Amino acid sequence: MGIHSVLILIFCFAVGFGEEIRVVYSIDEEVPNGTYIGNVAMDSNLISQMTPSDFQTLRYSILSGDSFVSLFTINETSGNLYTAQVVDRERVCPFTPVCKVSIEASAKSSIRSYFTKIMLIVYIQDINDHSPKFPRSSMSLEIPESTLIGNSFTIVGAKDADTSPNYTLNSYTLEQTDSPFSLSFVQNLDGTSVVKLVVDKELDREVQDSYQLGVIASDGGNPPRSERLLVNVRITDVNDNAPMLSSTIYNVSVKEDEPVGTVILTLTATDLDTGNNAAIRYRLSTHQSDSIKQYFEMDEITGDLRIAKTLPYNDGNPYRVIVEASDLGDQPLTVQASVKVTVVDSANNPPEILVTYLPSPSDVARILENASFGSVIAHVVVIDSDSGMNGYVTCSLDNPFFKTDSFEVNEYTVTVAQPLDRETSSTQTITIVCKDSGTPALTSTYTFTVTILDVNDNAPKFNSNIYQGSIPENNDQGATVVQVQATDADEGINGDVRYQLVSTNQTLQYELAIDPVTGIVTTGMSFDREATSSFVFRVVATDTGSKPLSSTATVMVKVIDENDVSPSFLENLFLFKISERKAPGTVVGRLIAKDLDEGVNGEFEYKSENGTQPFKVNKDGVIVTTRLLDREQQEFYEFAVYVTDKGQPPRTSSARVRITIDDENDNSPKFLFPTSTNNTVLVSQDTKPGTIIASMRALDPDHEQNGEITYGIEGANFSEVFYANIHTGDIIAKKSFEDYSGQTFSLVAVARDRGLAFQATRVEFYIKVTGAEHLASSSQTNITIVIVLVTVTLALSGFIILTICIIRYIDRNRKNPKGVIKVEKTYSSPSDHTGDLSKLSIANRYIEGADDPNKKISNLSRYVDHSDIERRPKNQVTFAPDSKDVETSLSVPMPTPLYGEPHNSFPRHQADDNQSNCSMNSTNSDSGRGLSDDEARDGIGRGMLYHSRKGKFRSSIPSPINFLNQDRSNNFFPDRTSPLSPINLPMRPGSSFGSSFKYNNTNYDMHTPFSFNDKPRLQEQDSDGTSGIHTMEEIPSPHLPSNVV
Repeated sequence: MGIHSVLILIFCFAVGFGEEIRVVYSIDEEVPNGTYIGNVAMDSNLISQMTPSDFQTLRYSILSGDSFVSLFTINETSGNLYTAQVVDRERVCPFTPVCKVSIEASAKSSIRSYFTKIMLIVYIQDINDHSPKFPRSSMSLEIPESTLIGNSFTIVGAKDADTSPNYTLNSYTLEQTDSPFSLSFVQNLDGTSVVKLVVDKELDREVQDSYQLGVIASDGGNPPRSERLLVNVRITDVNDNAPMLSSTIYNVSVKEDEPVGTVILTLTATDLDTGNNAAIRYRLSTHQSDSIKQYFEMDEITGDLRIAKTLPYNDGNPYRVIVEASDLGDQPLTVQASVKVTVVDSANNPPEILVTYLPSPSDVARILENASFGSVIAHVVVIDSDSGMNGYVTCSLDNPFFKTDSFEVNEYTVTVAQPLDRETSSTQTITIVCKDSGTPALTSTYTFTVTILDVNDNAPKFNSNIYQGSIPENNDQGATVVQVQATDADEGINGDVRYQLVSTNQTLQYELAIDPVTGIVTTGMSFDREATSSFVFRVVATDTGSKPLSSTATVMVKVIDENDVSPSFLENLFLFKISERKAPGTVVGRLIAKDLDEGVNGEFEYKSENGTQPFKVNKDGVIVTTRLLDREQQEFYEFAVYVTDKGQPPRTSSARVRITIDDENDNSPKFLFPTSTNNTVLVSQDTKPGTIIASMRALDPDHEQNGEITYGIEGANFSEVFYANIHTGDIIAKKSFEDYSGQTFSLVAVARDRGLAFQATRVEFYIKVTGAEHLASSSQTNITIVIVLVTVTLALSGFIILTICIIRYIDRNRKNPKGVIKVEKTYSSPSDHTGDLSKLSIANRYIEGADDPNKKISNLSRYVDHSDIERRPKNQVTFAPDSKDVETSLSVPMPTPLYGEPHNSFPRHQADDNQSNCSMNSTNSDSGRGLSDDEARDGIGRGMLYHSRKGKFRSSIPSPINFLNQDRSNNFFPDRTSPLSPINLPMRPGSSFGSSFKYNNTNYDMHTPFSFNDKPRLQEQDSDGTSGIHTMEEIPSPHLPSNVV
């Protein structure tokens, strides 16, 4: 179906800018989507207001309005107006004979500030596309037989959706021409009709009691469209009086703030009939718009017309409400009336803001960043249904880059007010604030975002005008020299950057190339730093915009050496000393290394090997403690240290560090005799003066003078009877005990070390003087007990020793099949010496190589040169330290130490070996306690004081003491020898130190390393956690043969 007609009327009230232009079109309903209606550009005659070139820059849009805007669309550039969908007149303009639609369009210059509105009025012409419709296809009707001729009965009327006079319902006819009935009808205001069946002849129910009539409803089309209704008539009596209203038109005025439920009108109808035929019911007509049914409601009994929803002010246009009154007869009769409801403006309503983004249609506002001042980006319409000052609205916005220009009453355009820069801000947020002039004034806001479109107004920019690059010598071909990077603040192709080299002799000579996308510069040759130490070239960055922009950077490249020298320590072995008991974090010393490389290749850091040593090597080479040190647990530590440079790949060197722990006096002496459980000495009354009746024995695990012990006794009335040797601890009788038989002396034994801040221990003990008879009987009993205990102990010990030796032998062969360990004990024979010297017998264990400065002994394996030992005389006594016995003038050679504080050498024990006869260690048979019989006879208990804490020991040389008229041959040990005390060796000077360094504001000595020869190291722990060297607890208490218990 094409356009019915096109009528173009142009009303130009003024030619000036901003005046209204109207263009009128007419189209038929139901035309297809996209049907051409007209050309707004030409029909509005805008070309007469400007030059042809300016006319070509116009862009057309449909402005926001009511729902009819969606029915049409306009071409932005040509101005052609088309239908946007199929137009249904009955939907667009229901219940109206004339369908008129008004929409607003705009014409805007894309480069200038010209803007105008065009009012488009479109008349939608009706076509005969609907047939009359009965609400149902058949009905029944009862007519009393007493009905007079001329009486009529209402039947269901048809309704035609076409509302134009030519195509709406206009006639009813009966199919039966010989029936006693005819039809009449009356057209109602709402398009419906009241159809009546008229009785033309008298009715006789006994002759014919029913009729079937066909009622045809036809419209005015050519050809007409029709619909048939079947009416079944049964002859009865009839309700022939309709209700009557006082008026067919009512006018009512209502304030807009009237509350919901307010009664605005009460209808009253009368009916001449009686009974149900006179009962009236009221209702709203069903054939009217849905908005009327939403705003109003009616009480069917009382006839009250009420407000169902708040009535908005309609700018003075009344609401038309159709009401009905019907009786309750078998054939109800209905009467209708029209109520015009006018809403009076009595309240102030906030304005409503409608914004159209340009160019339309668009869901966002867009503008180029180089747009000139006054360029329009949006059209604003403000709707305020209030009257007077309540409906007068002013608008403003809060963005300094834009402004509002008044266009018409309550209409504005949003234009550019300041230069825009997308690179600074790619979007702008605009909030329009509109306020009416009522009291109080009401305000509405509308916020939208403007997208700033990019133009190529920025050249690429390098991160740096001068790039510093480097490349190692002897590089591979194709190696990367440097990467340049430029950024462009523009977007899209305007911000897409490409790179190229400025061609010079150097770029050709060095075969330089650049990736146009990444900016990576590579070389096709291998550089020799000695021939070419540096070179310079330039790079250009260009964007890909329609009018490209570019910039240039300079690249300076240095050819560098490779990391080919490892850092090295100044010494292979660093020696340090530190006192025990220093707080964690104490500085021990500092390592020194050097690296001949440059830059990062010459920077290095220190670290130590992973181990259990209580030291930490900082990255700067400073060695600090990590926990408290205990010299009695370990006298020195040796570990590897490493220095690593920061080159790629890093290079590393190593050295050794040896830290000696100096002793602190942190242990007090501990008595072996007397003790709390062994504190009584029995002395015969026949004991001669000068006899050693007991010996105090104590141990102190500290070193040198901190571990050297002096003895004394305290008590009342003993000075005439006893005195004590402060060095040996021997308690000696000063006089005969004949006068003290049966008496008990209470004494206090005192052991004190010789440290600067000395420590002392006191133990109470008793000396009891007995007669000869008591001592003899006691001695005989004790001897019997001792013989039995010794016999059983020796049998068990022998079995255990044999078993352990076999197991250790197998284990040693498995772990070190090629290791050779030879042990030899040398003894001093009593017959080879005279005097007190003949009583000196010390077990010696000697490791070949300990005194040889050119021979190093491993920390894990220590060997004994058996051949060298066998070449010694059988009666030779070998000592590790260099000392001299004052009384015997026995000179013992000792090698001079080459570094640090000298340690008293002593035979070493093989690690993981704890068998007495096989490895010089204590056997499991004595559980690490006591001495073997051979060792007791050899005088180990007399001549050598052992100290073990985790396998360390201290040795000294015995010094005999002579007393006048003293019989020492048969008063103490079973071998008829007397006890001797250790000789305290003198303190030796410590190691020399050279330069110093400062750490945490404290000066520390730094050793001056020098060459030295390894000495045998102290034995560490045995495999079972018990030292292989006898502890002080293993020294037996004095054994008195007959006169001392």
